[in-house]
Amino acid sequence: MSIFDPKLCLKYIADFFPLMRDLYYRKNFSEPDLRSLIAKHKASGAPEDEYVLGKLLDFRIVDHAPDADNSYEIPIPVKQFLDFLLREHSFSLPTILEGYVKAMGISTQDIEAVIREGDADKARRLITDIEDQIERLRQRSRSNRNAIIAEVLRVKGNLAKESTKVRYGRINHIRTRYVTPLRSILQVDQPIQNSFDDLEKVLIYGCEVFDLTAGMPEDLKRLRMRVLRLNKDVREDFEEARKEIDPLYQQLYRESRIARGASVILESIEKNGTQPWDFPSKFAIPVWRVEGLWSDHPLRDLITKIQDCAQTSIPPRIDISSPAPRRNNFVPLSAVRQRLKQHGGDVEDLWSWIIEAFPEQTLQSALAVFGGFVSGKHKGSLSAEGETVRFMIPGTTTMITSYAFKFQQQATNTPQTRE
Repeated sequence: MSIFDPKLCLKYIADFFPLMRDLYYRKNFSEPDLRSLIAKHKASGAPEDEYVLGKLLDFRIVDHAPDADNSYEIPIPVKQFLDFLLREHSFSLPTILEGYVKAMGISTQDIEAVIREGDADKARRLITDIEDQIERLRQRSRSNRNAIIAEVLRVKGNLAKESTKVRYGRINHIRTRYVTPLRSILQVDQPIQNSFDDLEKVLIYGCEVFDLTAGMPEDLKRLRMRVLRLNKDVREDFEEARKEIDPLYQQLYRESRIARGASVILESIEKNGTQPWDFPSKFAIPVWRVEGLWSDHPLRDLITKIQDCAQTSIPPRIDISSPAPRRNNFVPLSAVRQRLKQHGGDVEDLWSWIIEAFPEQTLQSALAVFGGFVSGKHKGSLSAEGETVRFMIPGTTTMITSYAFKFQQQATNTPQTRE
């Protein structure tokens, strides 16, 4: 058995990388296919095909498939390395993520027991194991997110010109299998959050126990930062994947239902015709029919008569010769106060006094003067006394029924002179 040289293996992959890329995108391939690809990417001066095939098998870059001796496949470690180089990503089932979380839970119990014993060496080894578990879970989550987004972009681009049914089936499969289960796993009261919280508490406790042990507080704090980053990244990966796939799922769901409904209708029309559907009443399809069109000669005769028709004048709607309506000229407050001053003393019947004092004013103006007394624009008090009286406004046929409102003027203070 030859000694495995990692440097030589990487050099071999670099020299034959176009071949590696073609093999990467094939799930499995037969020996003739492999030899054909080797010959296709063979450069001038390169070794023989048999030698290249032997090196691929020696470095375990390709391996025999379990179904037949002459069938080959790329092992998982090599495929993961090519995933990283080609920026390709693979889906991860939520159950796989749950497996990592359960392993973290067991490791949390182990490191807690070691911290209680005060064994720093065992604690360091467990810290390394937990860091490996955390990073594997983090990379799985990020790869799952990138794989979902890449698939969404491929379905949106639709370079293969697939039907809506096929595209909806692909997106529905990914959403149901890889996205929806994560929603329940990442809830606050689920085991994954409890595992993060328990591990963080244990690490805080470990910092207190190994406070004076060289290097241990730093290792525990670094591990705690990894836990916090993992908690944040896992949730961000889920939200980004959900934001990408949910709108496309809704869009394809609507389009798929429309296409399915249209196919059902067309199939029924092909078999039974359009009568059972009664389209005009259900879809309000407009139907119009032309009847009674004139021939050219009667239409020409009608146009000639219209041209010879004499235009008659239309009377205007508004007679501009009529005088403009009279505007209401309201009595100013100063004029009312001047009349009150001339009257002197109280006004026993305010309404009658207004009509007598301003006989030339209209009803609107008289009401405006009365409103001035009601709103308190004049110094005094207004009160209704006695029984109702009826009287007609001069110059009109308007009959007023009102109380006799009495207005008591406020006495004005006159300055006293000293004798």
